[in-house]
Amino acid sequence: MSTTQVKCVLYNPKKGTEWDDYEISIFIQDLLNIIEKNKQYFLVIANILEKYRDPDNDEETKNKRNLDLMDFVKLYPQTNNNKVETQRLSLVLDTLYSKSSQDVGDIRGKVLEAIIYKYAPKNFPLSSSTVKCLEAIISYEETTNILGGNDCDFDFTYHDQNGNTSTVPDYFECKATIDGMVKVGQPMNQLKSNKLRKWQYAKGIFDNLKSQAGIKPNIYFACFNSRTEDIQQHVDSEGYNCVSILNNKDIFRMLI
Repeated sequence: MSTTQVKCVLYNPKKGTEWDDYEISIFIQDLLNIIEKNKQYFLVIANILEKYRDPDNDEETKNKRNLDLMDFVKLYPQTNNNKVETQRLSLVLDTLYSKSSQDVGDIRGKVLEAIIYKYAPKNFPLSSSTVKCLEAIISYEETTNILGGNDCDFDFTYHDQNGNTSTVPDYFECKATIDGMVKVGQPMNQLKSNKLRKWQYAKGIFDNLKSQAGIKPNIYFACFNSRTEDIQQHVDSEGYNCVSILNNKDIFRMLI
């Protein structure tokens, strides 16, 4: 795998740069196909995946989830009268929530990653020169000068191979629900070490690129949450305002 370069910022992707190298199941592809046909279904799916994080362990929970699905469908005019696609989505979600707790958690995260991968970047148009890297190690000038530290990475980095389309890269970290990564009212330094490391890594990357390369990268933590204003304010107040949290509406605007 060759290293790609934007000016003096180097990206060495752990998992490659191509979609074919990325693990995606037929189940997740079914959801992507539904969204591709009608983008408003993304908001329906996001609302369900935000609210329901565990398997349907009883018929009552399943019925409640399906009732919520119908309520969410009614919110969006392009999905409200589409009975065929709504029924298809209902069956796909029934399959998801019949799985184990571990599988439900993993798939929720993978769905978000697949959507971000397909529809990012956010700040510059996708072109033939755009390089998407999966879990890239980011360094400056020399591959040995690794930025950020903490043995971390972002899920996806986007940059322009020739430095013409955009000198400012987009970096994405995907968390199905962001409240698992931060608690409003709790100091960030009291987070579990594995969660705090990710925030410190993002801040380290931002500060390093700003001081060494003169670049302020766009760093996003994307999630299915419908409301993130209070979380963003808390993150900002704790000194991590270099990270922008994308809620489901923000992501939807990337799709259209």
